[in-house]
Amino acid sequence: MRKPDWKNCSEEELWRYVAWHLEGEGIRSILVGGAVVAIYTKGLYRSGDLDMVPDDMGREGLERALAGIGFEPTSSRYFKHPECPHLFLEFPRGPVEIGRSRPRLFFRICGRDRPHSLTLAFAASLLLAACGTPSTPAPSTPAPFTTDGCSAFPDGTPSDPTAWRHHCVEHDRAYWAGGTREQRRDADRKLSDSITADGRPIVGTLTWLGTRAGGHPLLPTPWRWGYAWKYGRGYHALSEGRPRRARSHPFIQMIRPMRHLLILAALPAWLASCASDPLAIPTPAKSVTREQAIATAYTYTRVQWTPEPRHIRHAPDSNGILVHTPDTTLTNHGFSNGWWKPGQAATGMPYQWGGFDSPRQFLDSLARGESAGDISTAAKRRLGDDGTSAEACGIDCSGFISRCWRLDRPHSTKQLPAICTQLDSWSELQPGDILLNDRHVLLFKAWWPDKKSILCYEAGPFPVWRVNAARITAAKLEREGYHPWRYRHITGS
Repeated sequence: MRKPDWKNCSEEELWRYVAWHLEGEGIRSILVGGAVVAIYTKGLYRSGDLDMVPDDMGREGLERALAGIGFEPTSSRYFKHPECPHLFLEFPRGPVEIGRSRPRLFFRICGRDRPHSLTLAFAASLLLAACGTPSTPAPSTPAPFTTDGCSAFPDGTPSDPTAWRHHCVEHDRAYWAGGTREQRRDADRKLSDSITADGRPIVGTLTWLGTRAGGHPLLPTPWRWGYAWKYGRGYHALSEGRPRRARSHPFIQMIRPMRHLLILAALPAWLASCASDPLAIPTPAKSVTREQAIATAYTYTRVQWTPEPRHIRHAPDSNGILVHTPDTTLTNHGFSNGWWKPGQAATGMPYQWGGFDSPRQFLDSLARGESAGDISTAAKRRLGDDGTSAEACGIDCSGFISRCWRLDRPHSTKQLPAICTQLDSWSELQPGDILLNDRHVLLFKAWWPDKKSILCYEAGPFPVWRVNAARITAAKLEREGYHPWRYRHITGS
């Protein structure tokens, strides 16, 4: 199997390659957690890491296997690849079980050398919840309250890892105590509504579906309804000595065992109805959150398109402005590092001198036959704005920052300081801040674990000619004259 494009790979691309490699080393794995949702929703939800439960393999053997493809253990629980800054690997301890059964859904994937099976565990609790049977409640003394945050679901986004964890902790307090069926439904609804009210309707919908399907008191999981009590308590009003059971219509009693399967069947349509355009970015506004800035940057790196011959141009446009697109024929015109080729799928928006396209505007411009990108040259830099072609599409470094910050017009690298405050120290950098010199600008995302390199997004000029995620040493940036700046209207921490 071919290596993924480390800098731009999706959760599914990384999972397929890592799982294929581990199986070749004798380690089978099960993918769980938020990455499963990212794959299932085809990118509508994004995860910052892959949780893979390995089969009966010590950590030492796992580290050796991962080292073979460049992943290194960190001081925390993650494994990181130096060329893949946007996705990490985590290996929770297994096995993955429901009672005495192991949920498995096998995919047969053919690689170059051999066919093999990969294991994907997705919402197995949905299946068990449909076949569980009530049992007599077991009286007990409640255990002390514990919480693991958003059990088997991300606590936040890659840029804000605990964005909605506080809502999950409050939800866990209700689940710890337990109670009636109606009280559980109210707790699940409150969690979903709270996250939705924070501006995350898709996450709110996913938590509603997950808690309704996976929180049944008969599930032998540490996060079931009433987990303070011994298993078997069921729905049990805290003021009563036995469970309270409500009568319902015979038809409702007949379909109740299947209700979670019905929810699962309706999930794709439900998500489609509430999801927005995956290429949409926030509209211009007077302020921006750090999460929005990083999410916008990530969206630009994930723009997928298929170039055509008509998108190539190495000649003046109708206004006499010379255009050089960063395609693979760029070397024929005295330049290097052209990267896209007609007929081959491309990922990431190309660099265009003076460009300010949103992802959707870029795709619309391609449909009209405009040139895909326009590299920076000495002549362009002398001309400034007059070197921007109206017949090319893409984005440049400062236009990219302007989009990430929700500005209503592009600000050049010379104009950005007027709306920013220079930071006293590089240690003050937070996600959404910038590193700026007299010719280029980068969007800061995070420090690499060694604290010597940064992870950033950029609409890269030479040698990349597209929007990408990059790891760059701080020493190199300081030698090139970069300084840290902060937009005056960015919020959050």
